[in-house]
Amino acid sequence: MNEFKRKFTIQLGINIGLVALVCGLLAYVLSDLKAVGGSIEQTVNAIAARTQAISSLSALRQDAAEAGVITNQLRNALPSRESLFIFSEEVNRLARERNLTPSFTFGNELPSDSPSSPSKAEFVMNVAGEYESVLAFLDAFESSRYFTRVKSLEFLSQGINTTAYQAILSGEVFFSD
Repeated sequence: MNEFKRKFTIQLGINIGLVALVCGLLAYVLSDLKAVGGSIEQTVNAIAARTQAISSLSALRQDAAEAGVITNQLRNALPSRESLFIFSEEVNRLARERNLTPSFTFGNELPSDSPSSPSKAEFVMNVAGEYESVLAFLDAFESSRYFTRVKSLEFLSQGINTTAYQAILSGEVFFSD
């Protein structure tokens, strides 16, 4: 019986050792799989972040191209300093088309504060005529293609027994350098 116990103990030890070895290998493989799974998850997250960044970059490039086109349109929308005389001619034409008597003078030129802002020239304009014509002129002036800012507007009657009025506008017209 001694022999049987000894063989049994040896066999049992070998089996327990094999089970321990298999359990150790299994634990090692599972921990390695967990590490690989974490690495895969990090890689998937990094790829998703890069994909989002690439699509954002693509959208920004497209927006930049559109902004460049619009910037050029805005630069071309302002008249040059040399072509400001056309502004005075157009204002006088608008007044004459409405049977008004125009008077137009330029004032000081104000250079731009920064390279991205436009320069401006002050002006004073005086139109006289019938009430409706003066109002029609003011509407036409407001919708002209020039960028202006009216600083003051005086609307005066030419007398008690008349329908003649006078409008005196002072303001600024913007131009590019």
